[in-house]
Amino acid sequence: MAIRMTHLIWRKGWAYFRFKLPHDLASKPIPAAWPEELNTLVNTSRRTFKVELWKSLELTKKDEQRAKRVVAAKVAETSGLIEEARSLLARGPLAAISDEDIAAIAARVHADRLAQDEQLRLQGIGLRLPRAGDLLRIPTPDEPIALEADEPGLTKDDLGLLMFAAEKAQKEMQENVARMRAPAAVKRRVEEELAKRGAALVPEERRKIEIEVLKAELRAWNDIRARLGGEIIPTPIVEEAAAGGQDPTLKQAFALWKDGVGVRGSKRPSANTADEAEVAVRRFTELLGNLRVSSIKRAQVRSFRNAMARLPKHLPHNLQKLPLPRLLEQIPEGLEKRSARTINKSLRLLSAITNAVANENDFDERPGGWRNPFHKIAIAVEEGEDDRLPFTIANLKTIFTSPVYAHAKRPKGGRGEAGFWFPLISLYTGARLEEIAQLYVHDLQQVPNENLWFFNITDVGKDQRLKVGAKNRREVPVHAELVRLGLVAWRLKRQAEAGLDAPLFPGFEPNRADKRSGAWSKWFNRYLRSDCGIDDTRKVFHSFRHTFKDACRNSDVAEDHHDQLTSHASRGRNAGRGYGVGLSLDTLNRSMQKVCYRGLDLSHLYPATKGQAAA
Repeated sequence: MAIRMTHLIWRKGWAYFRFKLPHDLASKPIPAAWPEELNTLVNTSRRTFKVELWKSLELTKKDEQRAKRVVAAKVAETSGLIEEARSLLARGPLAAISDEDIAAIAARVHADRLAQDEQLRLQGIGLRLPRAGDLLRIPTPDEPIALEADEPGLTKDDLGLLMFAAEKAQKEMQENVARMRAPAAVKRRVEEELAKRGAALVPEERRKIEIEVLKAELRAWNDIRARLGGEIIPTPIVEEAAAGGQDPTLKQAFALWKDGVGVRGSKRPSANTADEAEVAVRRFTELLGNLRVSSIKRAQVRSFRNAMARLPKHLPHNLQKLPLPRLLEQIPEGLEKRSARTINKSLRLLSAITNAVANENDFDERPGGWRNPFHKIAIAVEEGEDDRLPFTIANLKTIFTSPVYAHAKRPKGGRGEAGFWFPLISLYTGARLEEIAQLYVHDLQQVPNENLWFFNITDVGKDQRLKVGAKNRREVPVHAELVRLGLVAWRLKRQAEAGLDAPLFPGFEPNRADKRSGAWSKWFNRYLRSDCGIDDTRKVFHSFRHTFKDACRNSDVAEDHHDQLTSHASRGRNAGRGYGVGLSLDTLNRSMQKVCYRGLDLSHLYPATKGQAAA
């Protein structure tokens, strides 16, 4: 017997999602020009709207709460698809395409043909035909027939074959242009381009595009023949034309955003953020093309979001450079999927890019206004999904009695004393891994004439970066437990060895994205699983930050105090003052010394104790 909870259906203990389509859509015929991203609603065999959607959630009765959350997200997604479908039905398919769009289609056809040719010539075919002389001659064992080296590129026989094929294709295209008649292949390409745009054109309008694409094909074959003759003909990078010079494509918008145009205060994003955004833009354009920003529809964003959700968390090396459509066809089974948070981060970056260019070009003032298609279209994050969990006291005891601490092991991946100190510093400061890795000796400072040490967490030093720039600059008092563990002694030792301007922990040079700690983070996660037996993948180095926040709350540290210690936007009495609430170092020190972890004893790590144990 089925138990119904709105759109959640239980059958034989398994959960199903059921959604009845509204009467104004159910069983109605689908227009000829229909975007692929809305096909969830379509009975493809009959080309009509489905009466209802039905999908197994692959969850059992014991996962009832999770099933309810999943169904709520699917209801919201389906409702959005229905609104997109109604909008398309109301306005109808595009009846015409602008001259700019026609030129963009022709340019893309020309570029695609040259890119295909370039890839073929780079890779080669590997054709090697025997020569007449070789057939008549019997080589001696010490005089083998010399063959061309087995390496990328065209063999001489490849080149001959391609020259013959290109000459034939060029002549056919010349004849078609002379007759002004598009062959079947050109007509198919035009239909594909019109389908992307949801356009249904009358024959006269379609023919105009076909002729332009035909001319683009002839230009491409002329260029290919020139290439085969040894001329250098670059493959063009095509970006769709901007409307009236005021409407950039997504790639153009990214370039403007990366350079700081339209960003508050004209600040550029960090190198790491820009790299992540560039990947998101590349994946979007691989799937949907380099669209003009104002033409991007929410249905297209939803299609992109769903495609990204199909990708694994870690791509196999041989698939990393494949364009998204081909990648989706070759994903191996059984790989862990990307988290909702990772996908949502890509959507937020794309939203920021489009917002920046929309502000710069006054999209809001256009007739009908403008709505950011990337806004509020994120995947619902289920409770507990991909959250970074704090460590328990039992976890901390396990970590601080593991080989690095109990036996003074220094694995190569831990980079010497960093493997010992990084977890302790984060446990007693809540500092981010990257903030610790970029500390210099002079960043661990002492207040003159006082026994008060503090970390100067800043971005003003060479190659130093902070998550949100100046907002995260802060002075964090050193907890007395870190002093007892020997941190100040380590700092003085580093000063004597290398000077004040040396890294506090050597071996952390910034990479191309100005990050220092990526490899160390991977080592620590492996160490947690293999040496500490902490298998929950939601517990990582960043968990120390959450653990510190919990310890502050449990130690009666005021919220605005520990917000300033960890550079969180304050939600307390001084919420209006942002990240830094102006508390003095003395005040913060009094709060810092209150922080304790009840049940955690680290006295076995004190230098004197370690010395006695060694003796």
